[in-house]
Amino acid sequence: MTEEVNGVTEVDGLDTPELVVPPPEQDAHRGRINGVEVEKYDTGSSAIVISLQSIDAGFEEKMKIFPPKSFVEDVNVDPNTLDDVPAAGKKQSERQRYAQVVSNSDKNAELQRLRSIATGQGRRYSGPRPSTFAEYVAALNSVLLGCSVVFTRQPDTKAEGTFKNRLRVNGVYDESTIINDPKALKKYRKAWQ
Repeated sequence: MTEEVNGVTEVDGLDTPELVVPPPEQDAHRGRINGVEVEKYDTGSSAIVISLQSIDAGFEEKMKIFPPKSFVEDVNVDPNTLDDVPAAGKKQSERQRYAQVVSNSDKNAELQRLRSIATGQGRRYSGPRPSTFAEYVAALNSVLLGCSVVFTRQPDTKAEGTFKNRLRVNGVYDESTIINDPKALKKYRKAWQ
């Protein structure tokens, strides 16, 4: 490594030739949901954190879901009242984020898909309707804890430094459905094979 200091080029005597590191191969693991919890950030945002245990490789991985702020503040918010224009610095409006994460008429929002996995494994929430975000996540935990899933990971190409190309969970699917679909995971290295 050479570095310019006060107009003088200095050579690092410990510098060695570099190898190009290819990004890791995206993969899929059979797993189990070990828990669902809330994680709050100094920025004011909150995430739903899904803890996943790979039964193929033994490691634990986390997937974070960021619902819209309006849902975090009021889980019973009417989505029809949400802004349809993204706030400054945001890529999605509150309404778009709600449809992608919480609920939509196609039944493919992230939380709807997770609840569908639980329902397919005979788990339904039968308690009182949650009135706070913490109660909602606790109820979600009660139905998802122990569910068998397949989760996929892809390299995080947007991260920088030591986190660049680190494998991150990008999807959680019902194990019984996705493993029997030969096309569903064709882009992923299957850890169970």
